[in-house]
Amino acid sequence: MDRLLYVAMTGAQHSTLRHAALANNLANVNTTGFKADLEVFRALPVVGGNGERTRTYVTDTTVASDLTPGVLHSTGRDLDISVEGEGWLAVQDAKGQEAYIRSASLQVDASGQLVTGSGRPVLGEGGTITVPAEDNSLMIGKDGTLTAIPRTGSAANAVVIGRLKLVNPEARNLQKKPGWLVPPERWPERGSR
Repeated sequence: MDRLLYVAMTGAQHSTLRHAALANNLANVNTTGFKADLEVFRALPVVGGNGERTRTYVTDTTVASDLTPGVLHSTGRDLDISVEGEGWLAVQDAKGQEAYIRSASLQVDASGQLVTGSGRPVLGEGGTITVPAEDNSLMIGKDGTLTAIPRTGSAANAVVIGRLKLVNPEARNLQKKPGWLVPPERWPERGSR
C-alpha cells in the first residue's frame, strides 16, 4: 500500500482529535472554572525509507490552555469561592500531591476536613485544613483567612482556623489536568495526554 495513504490518514486522525477538543471547549463554555484548550497543527517530516523528503505527517498539539480569569458570579453561599485577579488555590489531588484551581464550592466532610465539591482536600499554609467540630459557621476573608464563627454565643469567640494556600506560579509553568492545573515537575512524558 502506498505510504501516502498513511500520511493522509494522520491528517484526518488529528483533525478528528482537534474537533473533539473544540467540541469539549464549546460544551464547557458555561462550566465554572473551565479553561479551554488551545490546539494547533504541526507538520513532522516522514523519517526513514528511500522516498523523497516531500512527505510530512500532521499532528494536532495542545499548545496551551486559555488561563484568562473568568467572570465572578455571586452564589450567595459563604463557601463558594473564587480567586479574584491572578493566582490559584492549592488543593490535594487524588495522589496526595499539590494541584491548583481557581474556584471551588467548599464543604466540610464527615471527618471535619475542608474539601472541594469533588472531595479534594483544600490546602492551607501548613497542609490540609481541619475545621473544629463545634457548631460554627465559616467565613473566608479576601486574603484567604478561614475563620470559625460560633452560631450560638458571642461572635467575639470567633477563631482563626488557618489560611488557604494561595499561589501565583507563572502560567507557562502549569499544565491542565481534568479539574485542576499541576506544576511542571508532575507533567507527563512527551507524547502522552
